[in-house]
Amino acid sequence: MSPQNEKQNGKSMIRSRVTLFFILPFCVGSFAFVLSYINKKVLEDGKAGELNFDTDFIIPFLLSFVVVSVVMVQTKGFSSKAKPIVSWPKVRKKRKVVRKTVVVDDDGNIIEDENVLKKLDQRKKKN
Repeated sequence: MSPQNEKQNGKSMIRSRVTLFFILPFCVGSFAFVLSYINKKVLEDGKAGELNFDTDFIIPFLLSFVVVSVVMVQTKGFSSKAKPIVSWPKVRKKRKVVRKTVVVDDDGNIIEDENVLKKLDQRKKKN
């Protein structure tokens, strides 16, 4: 990479981190504050309700800030070299076990006729 590309990547990383750490929580807090205002002024038929800045803005702001911080720690600074929190087990191939009866004659040769066992059983029953 050229030094100019590295500078541009550094600037974009700083912009994205500022956006994630300050703009996103500020938007979440503002959205919660507006929803609280709508809930207290519009939906409650204009009754005089007090807006509480701590519960309506600060708590959603801090919660979203904490979520972004935890994600940053888990991904090692939003880098592409992040490891997952849970490592999934690798899939193992299962071997298929085949069980079959092999018939061997007196000389040790394998008899491949499938009906040999039935024929032997029939001979035993006749005797």
